[in-house]
Amino acid sequence: MPTNHVLYEKYPGVDTTTVPIRRNLWYTFVLQGEGTCYVRVYPKTNTQIRNYPFNVFESDVDGNLDFATVVANGLVDSTLAQGLTRVAYSSAPWCGNYQEISFQRLGCNLPPKRYYIVVDHNGYLELNNQIEVGIRYNGAAPYDVKYDHFKEFATGNDGPNVINGLGQTAAPYTNVVLMGGTHTGAQASFNCATKHPTDQNPCG
Repeated sequence: MPTNHVLYEKYPGVDTTTVPIRRNLWYTFVLQGEGTCYVRVYPKTNTQIRNYPFNVFESDVDGNLDFATVVANGLVDSTLAQGLTRVAYSSAPWCGNYQEISFQRLGCNLPPKRYYIVVDHNGYLELNNQIEVGIRYNGAAPYDVKYDHFKEFATGNDGPNVINGLGQTAAPYTNVVLMGGTHTGAQASFNCATKHPTDQNPCG
């Protein structure tokens, strides 16, 4: 269960809702692979409908470790200096907070990563309000790097997809002279494709 931390700053006020007295709740989860993660913090108390400020941080600790192991080995990150990187936050331009935020995981063969959600108490609300935290992850299906000219030829594999009108997606291809009409190649992705120094486009 998350712990409610009271972080006192130097301030003469004693009211527990005074802004310099900070209280927060921490949640953690692990994601693997590419995708988009949506994080939402719901105010659940009637009449207390202000959105809570919250941040999402990525940890540099091995995401393959379960949280009990992380705790047992003193690897729980709680500051930027310890290895946290902020990937999303709820602050809105009008000095309010969004109820839902999102961030993307992009890359090739991404390893599991641990994330922390830090929900701060809203100084305008009572301390005994209820909240609910929700996470939705739209993961992308894993894919192989195909038709990457440099990578494939460097490893001795057949590189480009041969469009022969037969719908073939991998070697060996049947040699066909295309006639009039529309001919479609196989589906592929630019993700993880390589760039070679001799490529003509200097911006790609």
